[in-house]
Amino acid sequence: MKKTFILLLTFISIFAISRCAFAKAIPPEPGTLQSHVSHNGKFTVEIRIIGYPDSSPSDCTFKEGNQVIWSKQIPTTPGQVKISDNGEIIAMANWGWYDEMGSKSLSFYDKKGDLIKEVSFGGDEFGMSPMKWVRNLTLSPDGTYCMVGSNGEEKALFSLYESKTGKLVWEKAFGYEETVEIKISDAAKFILVATSNYKSGGNMWFLLLNRDGGILWQKKISKNHSWDVEEYLRFKDNGKEFEIFNLVKNKFIFFALPADKGGKK
Repeated sequence: MKKTFILLLTFISIFAISRCAFAKAIPPEPGTLQSHVSHNGKFTVEIRIIGYPDSSPSDCTFKEGNQVIWSKQIPTTPGQVKISDNGEIIAMANWGWYDEMGSKSLSFYDKKGDLIKEVSFGGDEFGMSPMKWVRNLTLSPDGTYCMVGSNGEEKALFSLYESKTGKLVWEKAFGYEETVEIKISDAAKFILVATSNYKSGGNMWFLLLNRDGGILWQKKISKNHSWDVEEYLRFKDNGKEFEIFNLVKNKFIFFALPADKGGKK
């Protein structure tokens, strides 16, 4: 009897944990303020939640330092926001199914707050709108290109856009199935991505791509992923040289693009 009771408690505990693991996201309260800062710390976008993120507009304020450049209501509620280092481009991944953490579109705004383009992630004949489960949204420092990284079944999916037109340049799958981080050099001459496989205990696959999505360099590192690591990728000034964080060594390791791929001879 005692053994049966223990087994029943174990089953109930496992069931409860599994329900929590797949519980729907709790939406932020109206009035909640979310801040997004450019990589160089110069610009800030503040999003004030008005209503339920799936279909509600939001209040948006753009600042340079402490100075407000513009403030307006935008028609979407973004989950991720990126600002180019020069402040020329603001990219937003907009919520579509907030409960399931899915994004419905990508919006580009210029420095004046004018909408350049909202790019839908698609639709079908029945009016259903597919989502992208955006794990990483990244802009090049000069704002010319934007990349979305989302998880896939076997490989992570990466989508490169022209920021000033909203045009999709290409969409390709690379590495392992989980997107970890993306870095883009000016004009997207080089794109550095980090992916991981959680089932393997955190194996990681790093790739250096060119603007066309061609693979210039790649490297796998076993059991290298940790939630405690905030940054895995660093570009040097010319983009041909870069650093990758090695978890075992607890430091960044320097790499350079081979000469036959456009690196130094």
